[in-house]
Amino acid sequence: MIKQKNIIALIIIIFFIVSFLIPILTLFKMGFVNDGFTLEYLTATFNDAAFQNAMLASIFTSLATAIISLTLSLILVVFMKYTRINKLVKKIVEFLILLPMLLPSISFGFALIYLFGNNGLLMNVFNTSIIDVYDYQGVILGLVIYTIGPTYLMVNNSFNYLNGNLYYVSDILRNKKLDIMKSVIFPAIKSGLISSFFIAFTLSFTDYGIPMSLNYNTASKYLYNITLGSYPNFSQGSIVAIFLLIVPLIIYIFVEIFIKKENSGEEITPLPVKKSLTRDIVTSFLTLCWLNVIIGMFAIIIIVPFVTSWPYDLSFSFDSWLRVLQKENVGRIIFNTARLALLTVIFGTILTFLSAYLVTKTNSKLNKIIDTLSIIPNIIPGMTLGLAYLLIAKNFDESSTIIFLVLINVVYFFTSPYLLFKNALERLNPNLEKTSIVFGYSWFKTLVKVIIPNLKNTLKEVVCYLIIHSFTTISAIVFISSIATETLSLTIKRLEYFADFRGIFTMSLVILVINIIVVTFRDIKLKKITNK
Repeated sequence: MIKQKNIIALIIIIFFIVSFLIPILTLFKMGFVNDGFTLEYLTATFNDAAFQNAMLASIFTSLATAIISLTLSLILVVFMKYTRINKLVKKIVEFLILLPMLLPSISFGFALIYLFGNNGLLMNVFNTSIIDVYDYQGVILGLVIYTIGPTYLMVNNSFNYLNGNLYYVSDILRNKKLDIMKSVIFPAIKSGLISSFFIAFTLSFTDYGIPMSLNYNTASKYLYNITLGSYPNFSQGSIVAIFLLIVPLIIYIFVEIFIKKENSGEEITPLPVKKSLTRDIVTSFLTLCWLNVIIGMFAIIIIVPFVTSWPYDLSFSFDSWLRVLQKENVGRIIFNTARLALLTVIFGTILTFLSAYLVTKTNSKLNKIIDTLSIIPNIIPGMTLGLAYLLIAKNFDESSTIIFLVLINVVYFFTSPYLLFKNALERLNPNLEKTSIVFGYSWFKTLVKVIIPNLKNTLKEVVCYLIIHSFTTISAIVFISSIATETLSLTIKRLEYFADFRGIFTMSLVILVINIIVVTFRDIKLKKITNK
């Protein structure tokens, strides 16, 4: 049994070497080697004014997005947890908060143009656009929409560890509210807030879809243009890709050091929900304001494919769908996306589960290496990984490209499923394995008959996560995909080149409907398991 586990551990490490370390080292080689070590490309990139402006723009918009997204998430969590609003209303609100996670980020940019642009809905109805959607304001709003789902989930989870008993004691002692905030509430949620800020910043800094759709120059857009533009320069592109990696890496290291100094808190009695009309009104109003943006954006995505000519002729029409079906091989594109999602689910689920199992249930010396390698993909930008694969896979045929697409997806999505399995396995009753040993089960039989059946909920969450992200990702696969392997999200990118906005919203709606079906199916299955 020990030999089998060591073999699996070595296979996982080899997987990371082949699918992650070698591509990244290839990237460094392209950026720093030219008949020997050189700083030529680094110097040329640093001296490029366009790169300087792009980096500054990326840092500014990412910081602003992280601050706004974190603040908004706190407001939304307070509304969801500590207001006396109808539970059905709260379920609808949470559904709308998380709905943007079911679409590629590039869709948000085009929807915001139709909502806030010069000829957008607000301009036509109210004769005002409120914000300049073509400048940093539009980019920040789009990035907040893109990051609010993950940020909200993380902040919401951190509130589960508030010490309700300490709050109750402090309240009895008549401590000031500010003192209660400092001594009870903030210490318990501090780590979650810092992690949320990191997630929002990293997602914003490395996002490609929103800057591309709004034609705003950021580091990701600069990287795409310099490598796939009229005059490709892979050496300078490699330098930019490395910088896209270094900035989140520095922040990640800082966050890890900072969080380790904090007490993670205990999961105990939740905070009491006290009556506060002011709190309910303020948080409800701010939540409603945000939901109006989300509803307006999705209304655009849903309505535009069914009208004759937005915004001039709003009569019902299937012309957009018929035109897309005639011009695009939609069946092939959906098949490509479903095939990629299926292969990603199969290999991603197996590898993340085995990695988590080895780390939590064995004492191998390789566990620390596997755990570290499993966490690293969380800070690797999709654009960086995509360019690294392009440098290796640019001369391969269609079947080889599919393999590379699956590899890049599995690596890019690896950390979250791994952590889901790891947390579930750590909570699993250790007596289950001891009992299976008494009955003489082999290691593999214990895995299949005992461990996996007790992880059904987690397994469904992982499968759903991998499917949704396979349908929505662009940045990780944009470099190596071709027409023959094009996915739904990449079709949106191609239609953007032809300014076919109705086609863009039609494809976005297809992705949205498929992902809603996936999430609904998952929720129904989870509910059945819970009720058993």
